[in-house]
Amino acid sequence: MVIHIHWRSLFQQSRATYAEAGFQGKITKAQIWGRALDVTSELQKQVRDCRSEPVLYRGLILNWAGYELTSGGVERSVPSSCGQKKCSPGYTGPQCQQLEVDKEPPRVEHCPGDLWVIARNGSAVVNWDEPHFSDNIGVVKIAEKNGHRPGQTLLWGSYEITYVAADAAGNTATCTFKVSLLSEFCPPLADPLGGTQVCKDWGAGGQFKVCEIACHPGLRFSESIPEFYTCGAEGFWRPTSDPSKPLVYPSCSPAKPAQRVFRIKMLFPSDVLCNEAGQGVLRQRVRNAVNSLNRDWSFCSYSTEGSRECKDLQIDVNCDHYRGGNSNRVKRQSPATDDDGGIYVLDAQIPVENDPVLHSSTGERSDVRTLLQKLILEEDQFAVQDILPNTVPDPASLDLTSEYACPVGQVVMVPDCVPCAVGTFYEVSNKTCVPCPRGHYQSETGQMQCSKCPNIAGRPGVTVGPGARSAADCKERCPAGKFLDPETGLCRPCGYGFFQAREGSFSCELCGLGQTTRSPESTSREECRDECASGMQLGADGKCEPCPRGTYRTQGVQPACHTCPLGRTTPKVGASSVEECSLPVCTPGTYLNGSMNMCVECEKGFYQPESQKTSCIPCPPNHSTNTTAATSRAECINPCETITEGQAHCDPNAYCILVPETSDFMCKCKPGFNGTGMQCTDVCDNFCENSGTCVKDLKGTPSCRCAGSFTGPKCAERSEFAYIAGGIAGAVIFIIVIVLLIWMICVRSQKRKDPKKMLAPAIDQTGSQVNFYYGAQTPYAESIAPSHHSTYAHYYDDEEDGWEMPNFYNETYMKEGLHGGKVNSLARSNASLYGTKEDLYDRLKRHAYTGKKDKSDSDSEGQ
Repeated sequence: MVIHIHWRSLFQQSRATYAEAGFQGKITKAQIWGRALDVTSELQKQVRDCRSEPVLYRGLILNWAGYELTSGGVERSVPSSCGQKKCSPGYTGPQCQQLEVDKEPPRVEHCPGDLWVIARNGSAVVNWDEPHFSDNIGVVKIAEKNGHRPGQTLLWGSYEITYVAADAAGNTATCTFKVSLLSEFCPPLADPLGGTQVCKDWGAGGQFKVCEIACHPGLRFSESIPEFYTCGAEGFWRPTSDPSKPLVYPSCSPAKPAQRVFRIKMLFPSDVLCNEAGQGVLRQRVRNAVNSLNRDWSFCSYSTEGSRECKDLQIDVNCDHYRGGNSNRVKRQSPATDDDGGIYVLDAQIPVENDPVLHSSTGERSDVRTLLQKLILEEDQFAVQDILPNTVPDPASLDLTSEYACPVGQVVMVPDCVPCAVGTFYEVSNKTCVPCPRGHYQSETGQMQCSKCPNIAGRPGVTVGPGARSAADCKERCPAGKFLDPETGLCRPCGYGFFQAREGSFSCELCGLGQTTRSPESTSREECRDECASGMQLGADGKCEPCPRGTYRTQGVQPACHTCPLGRTTPKVGASSVEECSLPVCTPGTYLNGSMNMCVECEKGFYQPESQKTSCIPCPPNHSTNTTAATSRAECINPCETITEGQAHCDPNAYCILVPETSDFMCKCKPGFNGTGMQCTDVCDNFCENSGTCVKDLKGTPSCRCAGSFTGPKCAERSEFAYIAGGIAGAVIFIIVIVLLIWMICVRSQKRKDPKKMLAPAIDQTGSQVNFYYGAQTPYAESIAPSHHSTYAHYYDDEEDGWEMPNFYNETYMKEGLHGGKVNSLARSNASLYGTKEDLYDRLKRHAYTGKKDKSDSDSEGQ
């Protein structure tokens, strides 16, 4: 195959197109010409027999033999073949069909690819598909060269698995692949601080990673970074100084333009004495020449306004004395004398602008190096022969170097100055940024040293690795035999089968396959011991214990007891091989029937939450399951207790009754209700008529209490007796009212005809006047009588004499007022109203209440 393209794009992919879709396959031959080949003659010959055809050297840029540099996924296969038909080994003839002797090796039909296994605890059981071979006369033997086999326990590391197949003639074929056990495979990386990353997949199946990093605008890295960060078959990122430590990208820092400085070094041999006067002459000549050049090109970074003279020029001229002639001079070991000559050593530093620079008049473009070389070598502007005889510049000693200057704490990243990033410090001796050592951190940029981690739990803190960026990266320093768990941030024992001799570690070392430790906090490899025998495994207490039921372990194969194949278990503990997994596994919801040696589902109304049990557990009373093979107590339900929204259920006035024979439920209405159970209605609904009240007995049987004249079981009939009784009662009440009215009229008329006689007032034993009562009560008398210890007196509205004044009398007051000579206010009031005592008594007697009169009194009074 002849290809006429640029060779770089074929064999060395640029960064911008790395791992993108492009040419894939094999190229048998590639040559590059700088011209178009003749299609009829040159091109046809090259394609027809590219091996024997002479090389066309006219216009040839690159020959096939010149492809030495490959990168990315390109590999060179040697030797290559092109343009020739080649028979398979053992076959000859025009059509390669004649078998001379069997030299054809077996053919690999299937060869597994590389395998990566994540093993968090240091080892894992690894399985792979074994390769398949075929042969024209048959494959007689297939073996793994290193003794590896599928299902074997491997430790952390990379293993080359090679299968060799042989036929009867001894021809062999191999299948080789790698098995890698890693704690983690190509872990994702965080973006650099102040920057970004762009990652792509590469390799078979895109399982490998390649990343590029860059800083945000205005920021730069303070150290050189690789073109790519890659993670391949090893499972860890490169480049790295320690694969066991996590990779952290460098950080970005703010960048500022650096000051470019051109340094001129040159020797001026002289036959006359090298002295201070000559040094001053040479220094001034160099200054004038540089200033003259700057007036035309303005290349100095700092110039004086108006004169355009360069500022901040540093021009040093020293004397170096030698003995002897100009050739083969030897540096003097003793102080020079005034009679000797010497060499003027020029060392000048000029702050300059970045290239290119422009001529102030013509606009011509040039670079500073070219201008200074022309100034010194062609125009001879540094010559001082006219002032210092026999002193000439040595052109061969001219040394022009361009440097960049940055403040302390910053490094030159042409053309910028970049402060040392966080996690690093500035080392003055070599002017570079160095990562902070373990146990130190730096959270600021451009610093001269790192800060030590504070004490944690009474011990100095420690970091995972160098380059810690904050105090938060400082962790507890765990003692030997322990490691810091990154998830919890606490010190954990290494565990059985591991050890750690150093303190402040973040991981432990594995004893090795088939070994364990007596203590979970072992501190040396000497504490590792052989593993347990078959059927046993290392327990939590560091002792060997039998494998539980359903597991097995073969020494040297499984690091711990391994679970039996799906659906199988062991009859007892301590199984040592998979063949002992002979019993079926009865999953939850089933039980093992020992007589039939099979699993049976739990019936409705039973459940079993565990596996490999010999019976099921019954549900609580009045509970059952919806289906068979229930696995938990929660599946035992009672629809009366658990009502699902939208699902038909028993009426609130019904009972849910479990049917034991079928484990189903039925609904039955409560006493006093009728219906199907799903719907129940009250028997009293519309049972009584004519406003009758329905009443139910204990059995729920309804009856009516009728209102009014209604009667019957449902108050549907009227009673005639009720009408008759009502009429009689009404007549009797009417007669009674008429009689009472007549009696009242008679009594009233009798009182008008026979007025009551006046009786002498009765006097009790104490001499007090008796009370009088006639007519309505007198509020006035009742209110003042208690305060004056008097008895009540009332008045009567006498129609005959029109007397309506209060009729009040108190003997005590009257005695005190009329006979005792003490006239109080009440006495004076009575006297003023009724006159003398005799008048008062006379009026009271007329209105005195004589009491109830019996018949004898009436008779005597009538006589």
